[in-house]
Amino acid sequence: MDESSKNLTIRCRQLGHDVPLSYCLKMNIKLPCSEIIRCWEKKVKISEYIIKKYTEDEIAEVFSIDNNSKIEKLVGIINKYNKEAGEQE
Repeated sequence: MDESSKNLTIRCRQLGHDVPLSYCLKMNIKLPCSEIIRCWEKKVKISEYIIKKYTEDEIAEVFSIDNNSKIEKLVGIINKYNKEAGEQE
């Protein structure tokens, strides 16, 4: 996958409008969307890109299946963001 592929757009099932691949690659606090392979694999070699770009831990974090509710996921994302923001100060 080359850099120009990041400008390609596709209709996002979650948001309900077109988004560029560049958004899908970082929408999850600098990690890809968990639906990225399902949405993009037919257009670009996204699986290969993800394997090269992200660590095994990052891939596991994005694509792991858990039973947390949406609220629990949101709280986790907010806590992670706050922790990262605190480390940057």
